[in-house]
Amino acid sequence: LLSRSVFPFPVSVSFIQMVPAASIMVGQQLYVRSKYKSTAPFATCGWMMAGYQSLKAHRAQWRWGFLLGLCCIGGQVLHRVAMLHVSVSLIQVLKSCGPFFAASLAFFWARERLPTLAYASLVPIVGGVVLSARGQIHHHRETDGSSSIVGLMCSLASCFCLALASVGSKQMMNSLDGISSTNIWLVMNSWSALLLSPLVLYEMSTIYKFMDGSELGWTYVVGLLAVDALCVSFSFRLSMYLLEQISPTTHSVLTLCKRIVVICVAALYFGWDISLRSAVGIGISGVGTLCYAQSLSQGSKVRAELNSSDEPQPPEEMGINTSFRIDKSLSIGSILGRVVGKDS
Repeated sequence: LLSRSVFPFPVSVSFIQMVPAASIMVGQQLYVRSKYKSTAPFATCGWMMAGYQSLKAHRAQWRWGFLLGLCCIGGQVLHRVAMLHVSVSLIQVLKSCGPFFAASLAFFWARERLPTLAYASLVPIVGGVVLSARGQIHHHRETDGSSSIVGLMCSLASCFCLALASVGSKQMMNSLDGISSTNIWLVMNSWSALLLSPLVLYEMSTIYKFMDGSELGWTYVVGLLAVDALCVSFSFRLSMYLLEQISPTTHSVLTLCKRIVVICVAALYFGWDISLRSAVGIGISGVGTLCYAQSLSQGSKVRAELNSSDEPQPPEEMGINTSFRIDKSLSIGSILGRVVGKDS
């Protein structure tokens, strides 16, 4: 879709990918307004932009929505810009650095603490990514004689923006009571579509001129855009649901499995060769991912054992006689008098 001969407009493609969720948001809010006869324009606008119907917290949601919208724009647009310059497999390899960014942001921002073995397992993950990326760059230099620095930098910047959006979404779930992954999914897409709309309007004239001279026609391109938007929206919604259940670092590690699948499918579909160094790097990252999952499993078992040992035991098991009765006729004053009057 983003090849230079089909539709080389990253901003418009990113905007169209956010349209399904934004449309659901607008339709939902218009239905709520018509059903409950709301007469507060600012509150209704705040609901539409923030995505969560709460008058008391609409200012905080506006701030969160603006921040997450910018992160979503950075992650999506920079990813599409990188696709114009480098291959899909190289982009996915570079974006496998996500666990490192997510762990760093979660450690300093969200105060997330993981087992030491989990942080140690990030070393082979990132090391395998670096080895695989070097193999891909060397392969590109041998085949076409170049490797775009713009594509490499956009891939890493997109990875950082997505990690920031992941940690920020988890913080929003924890800070705002009652908000779910569905609300945050609507928040990010609505704000992103709102912020991108001026750029898309500015780009419309260029798109019409390009499509008039294109041999593919509007039907083919619109069909590709529709399929791409639906697939990305579903993937994004599923990703936010998983983030609601697990930590941002674990969520970022799980995305490595998706990236490995994308690399293999892209290599088969486009006929790209994966060098031996890249394959070894991917394997090392996979082993690091398994070590990370094992460390989290062991850490959860240790925490469960500690929590079970800290639970108070019943008095009968501790040897305490509980077969006494309390005389309810005794007043608090008489009880205190007996206690004070007794010898120690």
